Amino acid sequence: GELGGDIPAFAMATTTAASVAAAVGLQALIRLLARAGKRRKAGGIGGGARVIAVFGTATDVGKSVVCTALCRILNNKGFKVAPFKAQNMSNNSFVTLKGREISRAQAVQAEAARCEAEHTMNPVLLKPSTDVGCQVVVDGVPRSNIDARRYYRELEKENSDLRVAVKRSLRALKVIE
Repeated sequence: GELGGDIPAFAMATTTAASVAAAVGLQALIRLLARAGKRRKAGGIGGGARVIAVFGTATDVGKSVVCTALCRILNNKGFKVAPFKAQNMSNNSFVTLKGREISRAQAVQAEAARCEAEHTMNPVLLKPSTDVGCQVVVDGVPRSNIDARRYYRELEKENSDLRVAVKRSLRALKVIE
């Protein structure tokens, strides 16, 4: 089912900014998570999921690879994990068992986490179609072809489909009791 069915204890998030995974080290991060899990129940976004964010300074610097590795390593350690990327730009997509489209990176990460790939793992997929435009896929369903300027205007709206989809996906991430 959706993330609410096989409720993950952790959600992986990938985005761009500054690479912390290399600085912290995967093993140190896993030890830290194991200690934190013993001290208290999980708490955080969307009803309780603890989140690890993987950051990088640019595109194609290994964020998705690190996230995939974390999904498998944490799953092997007994954690329930699921990947999550609010917005991804890629022409490489995957169709879930429910017929929804997500980025192939999140599908591979779901496989590494040993969970079913779901549209809530990648609520907004941008598929480039021109130098300044793309097809917008929201909740796994193609919505429109728009240029970058119009996309950002839409994103600024408080109740845009884009924001609502991301918020709904985040609420789906909870802790298994």
